[in-house]
Amino acid sequence: MVSTKLAFIAGLASLASAHVGMYDKAGMYDVKPGITWAGQPADKSYAPAIPLGAQNGENAPVDGAFWFHGADIVASRANGGNNPATGTQKKLQAGGSVTLELACNRQWTSLGNGASNNPNGEACPDGVEVWKSRHVSSDPSKEVYLGCGLAIAYKDAATLDSLDDIKASDMTIFSVVEDCVKKKDTTFQIPKEMPACPPGGCVCAWFWQGQDSADEMYMTGFFCDVEGGNASLQPGTPQVAKYCPNGGCVEGPKQPLIWANTDSLHPNNVEKVNGNKPGYTAAWGFRDGPQQVVSGASSGNTSGGSNSGSNGGSNSGSNKGTETDSNTDSNTDSNTDDDEVSTPTTPAPAPTFAPPLAEGGRKGWKNRKQGEAQSSTQSSRQSTSESCGWPGHCRGDPCTTYNDCWDSMICGAESTCVPLSAKFRRSIIERA
Repeated sequence: MVSTKLAFIAGLASLASAHVGMYDKAGMYDVKPGITWAGQPADKSYAPAIPLGAQNGENAPVDGAFWFHGADIVASRANGGNNPATGTQKKLQAGGSVTLELACNRQWTSLGNGASNNPNGEACPDGVEVWKSRHVSSDPSKEVYLGCGLAIAYKDAATLDSLDDIKASDMTIFSVVEDCVKKKDTTFQIPKEMPACPPGGCVCAWFWQGQDSADEMYMTGFFCDVEGGNASLQPGTPQVAKYCPNGGCVEGPKQPLIWANTDSLHPNNVEKVNGNKPGYTAAWGFRDGPQQVVSGASSGNTSGGSNSGSNGGSNSGSNKGTETDSNTDSNTDSNTDDDEVSTPTTPAPAPTFAPPLAEGGRKGWKNRKQGEAQSSTQSSRQSTSESCGWPGHCRGDPCTTYNDCWDSMICGAESTCVPLSAKFRRSIIERA
């Protein structure tokens, strides 16, 4: 038992190379030094990549709420704060594109030593399995992406006392890259029809969802401004996206996908549906490229859909979905043959929101049980703490280390994967 605990604790060190954050010289809302994660001081170079999941109270990797990485930056003014270059803005050219650096650590980017130690431009070059570090799959031959998106809030950054003043309902996803994270340098296309920002600038954020990961999301904020924006345009009211693999997607401007957290100020707006994580893919009404920001306007997206055959992720077996822009001309993606006809089926049921987790926590030991307070009609459902989305690495499968097992399991004394009990998780958290 002791060796099992030690193996689990040792596994925590490897997690730092398996998460991704956004890094940029201009406008990035950085995280203060001195924060803690898994009971230990977090390297400031890694802090922006800390995953955001079930973060409340003392169990939060970053103290306070998850939003914009919580209390470590929300107290700073939105038009400066802890930026590497205080007060600078990231310029977004309407109808153009912007390239951001996505990496497991600052050292692999231009903010660190990326030019010399990351010549191939990998997001996680130090990972033993680079493909796994990006949470794209447990199998390198079958990379699955759930995409990432950029969102903008048309709030005057100069008048905001805190980033906490911005809500998910204030933010609109304006660009999506479905095969994300694939490489460090990731280019996002910007819609042609973008309203101009207020005089003090806007607040933007990068959102990402990994496929092969715990129940967690990722978010990095930055101070931004739209160049060439139309002052006569007004942003539309963003709606909450829904799971729509068979059609019936939410059209028009959409909010970022907020889930896996327990913050009362910034509540979840989506949850997993039938085990499928929320993602910036066609299965959730997003297409690769620029998105619609102004109600009734075109996004400028002429793409037929995803540019990756696996981009539907676990959210659907294919990327067939409903185009979300007003210039819709097809309900199939670019991976569908020209002569193939999509047959509409009954839309998937709307998400059922799970109650807040009883325990906050981090990847690997957070309590994902959702059945402790369920009614008798749900009592037969298998607890998610023992469910497994990584075939061959589930309960009873052979293992040598903690990393050989699904997120909610460890490598037991008999060298097989075993579920991590709530009691054991609590003991680990107390020892961390």
